Amino acid sequence: MRKLLLLATLFFIISCQENEKTQTIKIKNQYSLDLPESLSLATNLNTDASLQYQNVFDDLYVIVIDESKQVINSYIDDNTDFPPNLNGYTQLLKSGLQTSVTNPIFSKTEKKQLNGSKSHQISLSGKVDDYEIYYEFAHIEGKNHYYQVFVWTSLEKKEKLSTKMKKIINSFKELKSRGR
Repeated sequence: MRKLLLLATLFFIISCQENEKTQTIKIKNQYSLDLPESLSLATNLNTDASLQYQNVFDDLYVIVIDESKQVINSYIDDNTDFPPNLNGYTQLLKSGLQTSVTNPIFSKTEKKQLNGSKSHQISLSGKVDDYEIYYEFAHIEGKNHYYQVFVWTSLEKKEKLSTKMKKIINSFKELKSRGR
């Protein structure tokens, strides 16, 4: 009986986590992201981010940085040996992460369509300021913008949160009504 009660409790906890309610956040009528309702607005995660949400208790953080494709492609073309496209954008950003994360371990880049946009999705673990961190992130090519979607937690919570992190990234949608 005790084992049955333990299994029922475990099943309930897992099903509640998988069915967590989400909120759709729209930014500048440019893009949207579906986030767990347990995340709240933040303002101190990244000064360049157009979206910042966190749950300090669960140790889960999300930011999105959007940048003009024209400006970024021009920068890449003028200052690097990378191609001025999504591949070059990913190479540029990965090279920056390699210098800011100690002992970075990158997954293989997964190239896929994400709600109508090309994306490169990668995971990364390493140390930042003596904290072991785990990131799931995507570089996304929109019509007129590149997007960086970063979701992170402590390395010890990787197994618990990686599915949720990927779900957040995969919910990204560039909205059609934005013409910049």
